[in-house]
Amino acid sequence: MLRSGGTRYFVWGFHSGLESRYNSINTGDYAFLYVTSPVSAIVLGGFVRSKFMGDDKFWPIDYRAGDKWPLRVEIEVEFLCVKDEGTWSIIKGCSESSDDKSNDCSKWGQYSQELIGDLPYELMNKRPMLGSIIPLPDEDGSKLRKFLVERCTTIERIRQVNIDDVAKDVSSRLFINGDIIKDVANAVMTGNVMLIGPPGVGKTSLAKEVAKALSDVPPIVKVANALWFRRDVIGGETIRMGSVEWKSGFVIQAYNLAAKNPGRYVFLIIDEFNRADVDKAFGDFFTIFTSPNPEDWGMPGTLIEEIRSYRERDSYAEEFMKLYEQYKDEPLRRIRIIGTMNVVDIRNLFMVGEAILRRFIIIEVKCPTDTSDVEGFLNRYGKDIPSDVHKEIIDFIRGLRRPPKSSKSRGRLCISPGSVKVSIQLLNNAYVNGIIDKAKNPREVIRDYFVNYLRSSLGVLTGNELKAFDEAVRELISKAG
Repeated sequence: MLRSGGTRYFVWGFHSGLESRYNSINTGDYAFLYVTSPVSAIVLGGFVRSKFMGDDKFWPIDYRAGDKWPLRVEIEVEFLCVKDEGTWSIIKGCSESSDDKSNDCSKWGQYSQELIGDLPYELMNKRPMLGSIIPLPDEDGSKLRKFLVERCTTIERIRQVNIDDVAKDVSSRLFINGDIIKDVANAVMTGNVMLIGPPGVGKTSLAKEVAKALSDVPPIVKVANALWFRRDVIGGETIRMGSVEWKSGFVIQAYNLAAKNPGRYVFLIIDEFNRADVDKAFGDFFTIFTSPNPEDWGMPGTLIEEIRSYRERDSYAEEFMKLYEQYKDEPLRRIRIIGTMNVVDIRNLFMVGEAILRRFIIIEVKCPTDTSDVEGFLNRYGKDIPSDVHKEIIDFIRGLRRPPKSSKSRGRLCISPGSVKVSIQLLNNAYVNGIIDKAKNPREVIRDYFVNYLRSSLGVLTGNELKAFDEAVRELISKAG
């Protein structure tokens, strides 16, 4: 039966006499549900997502005979072995507490195919008895899953999301323009994405929040550096305790995670991509991800043979070889890579290399020109800052970001959301700690404190940048009186 609110989850139970076998089941194990009546067949396959004790009525059980199956497992269904895809909607409708033998729940088994005759011969003697739990060796499990791949219906591979809901959810936390969030969410559902823009505009936070909104699998986050080699990204030979072994990189780890989470995106976030030596670290990466389109992606046979040739492999590589034998490239096509690059001027993007640009959808995250982020940060982090100071801060940042045409300062300044957030937090702490009197004139607060906090949070300003900032500040303060 289905747990309420789920669209891909199936709950099954066992009687208390099977407790020792039940305790051997682990979250993440792959389960095959074999039904003895009204058919003798495997009816579904999927991953165990949770275990729990239940005393609610369980529809396959005859309660009038005093039967109870309190040991429950929740299975995330990957394959349903039925003649008609519409059968899933019938099973979805089963009530958790129904003991009405006339409803669809009691009849669901009749929709199952007669699959047992097609099972691999060597598995025929392992058919379970009613109510039993039988562990299977990995080899047998792989054969059974291959059997399901060939004959059964795949259930809802990727959950559908509403892009507008994602934008609303993410913008409530990041105060980033909703259109940019929609662009990123829409793009990653298509392929890999590279976010470019000045430091501090929220690229990394945006990548993480979109990943969380589109998948309940925690993202893998890596910060690139100049010391990365192919071994860090894909994997390769290493020395461990005096022995040579094959060590997996984060792409192999992401594949394993995707294989164990069917129907979900797995996000790999590579922060500050351009810090790495692209030629040194990403050669095989380009071979795997040949374009932004997931349909073009595939693990090269040479990589599989390389891993297989090593007698010693780390645990990720061992797991990868077993999973790849079952799933091939399907999990790879559910991996989504979001890279970030600090590029002050988009015209300099060519410096990172055409090989990268051809494999990503490029989205520019610009410095904001309005003050919606300022208002959001003040409401969240500036609760101890007087309201009249709030107004002065908003006006001050607006003046820096959108100077009048008559301004003597050198154009529009990039006052990033990150620097505004830190400045507001510093100012709020100054009020909390009694450094600033709440009765102090708001314009003096801006001049004597906020400007310094903002300057320190913008990073290292040199030359023309520092000159432009100081000129803009002097101009705004002099106009404010």
